[in-house]
This record gives sequence, structure tokens and C-alpha cells, in this order.
Amino acid sequence: MQPSLPRWDLRGLYASPTDPAIDEDLARGRAEADAFAAQWEGRLADLDGDALGTLLRDYESLLARVYRPQLYAQLVSATATLDEAVRAAAARIGEGTTTTLNRVRFVDV
Repeated sequence: MQPSLPRWDLRGLYASPTDPAIDEDLARGRAEADAFAAQWEGRLADLDGDALGTLLRDYESLLARVYRPQLYAQLVSATATLDEAVRAAAARIGEGTTTTLNRVRFVDV
């Protein structure tokens, strides 16, 4: 008999891989990334300590929003690698996350 794979109760994140809240969070993350970039891009070299602290707090908040769907997708995928719906959701979420993070890549450089 094959041992069963672990199953996590991920309903605290999202109800399912097709939960509309995932797309809402991805869209909200993109909007927040655009606003963040509009405020900070091109200004890093001129920031004083207080402004840098604000930037880092804002960035941390943005990352928490953006990584939430990605974390969910990775955890669901870990135990349902052959499920086409899960794979499609994980690919869509991964693409959305990458697009959003590319918008604020200037902070990582």
C-alpha cells in the first residue's frame, strides 16, 4: 500500500485553486506594485533614512500580498502534481506573481 501524501488545510489562504479571491489578490498586488513603482522608482539614491524606512515597510507589505497566492499555489501543487486544474492555476498564479514582481525589481537591484 502506498503511503498517502500530506494534505494541508489551506482554506485560511483560499478556498480552492479556482477561488476568485486569488485573482482579486493578484490584481490588487499588481495595482499596489504600480503605485509603489510610481512613488519610488528612480528615487532610491536620493532617499534619506526615514524615506528608506518607509520604502522598505511598503515593499514588505507589497511582498506579503504578492506572495500569498504564490505560496498557496506551491502548497497545493506539492500534493496534487497530476491534477490539471491545480497545475493550470499554479501556472497562472506564477505568471501573475512574476509580472508583478518585475514591476518592482528596481528595489532588489
